[in-house]
Amino acid sequence: MHENDGGVTVQAMGRQRCRILTRRSAVNGMPYGEVRVLEEVELPPISRALQPISFSRLSSSKNLRYCAAITSHSYFALKMSLTGATAFSYWVAANLPIDMETRLRLLTEPCTDRRLIDIIICKNCGSTLCRMEHMITGYVHDLFTVSEVTSTTARGQPSAEYSWFPGYKWTIHECANCGQHVGWRFTSSKLLPASFFGLTRSAIRPADSRHPVASNVQRIEQLAIV
Repeated sequence: MHENDGGVTVQAMGRQRCRILTRRSAVNGMPYGEVRVLEEVELPPISRALQPISFSRLSSSKNLRYCAAITSHSYFALKMSLTGATAFSYWVAANLPIDMETRLRLLTEPCTDRRLIDIIICKNCGSTLCRMEHMITGYVHDLFTVSEVTSTTARGQPSAEYSWFPGYKWTIHECANCGQHVGWRFTSSKLLPASFFGLTRSAIRPADSRHPVASNVQRIEQLAIV
């Protein structure tokens, strides 16, 4: 909370879902009404629920990485879920690059696990582009800014003309699978970060966490390579 031009700005974080039952207006026009707090079905952390006995001998970091390889969630999502899946699911729903209709539909899910969508894909072909763990600041100029992407190719040469980010040059990036324009890469030789990506919201969407983009075998192979 901070003061601004004589007023007070309050930033709140959602902690519970509720359904509006009645709406009324007071004499002074102030709205009020009755709400019912919706129950949350919070599953135990996936890393613990699916943990084989042999995993108990691994370090916490390795444990989470192997659990990420056999589930549809990333290491980042599993790690964050240990601190409270419900609160984390609200953060994910608030920061996903989706329209309001999809956001509201996502929040109607009674199970927090189903709101933990952390893979961003190409809206046209479904190829994986990035994960929520790569997000930098959220939206800037209707762009979803992330530190890194996969499955994209550059088109043309870097240009500083009309750059949305002063000091950075931009390069068009397309989906490597279907050729759809998905955003730009911004680079600078003087500023930090030296590079980042801006994905246009109209070209991306979140993947459904209940339907993994890559197979478990592929993810285990990727883990072995890393």
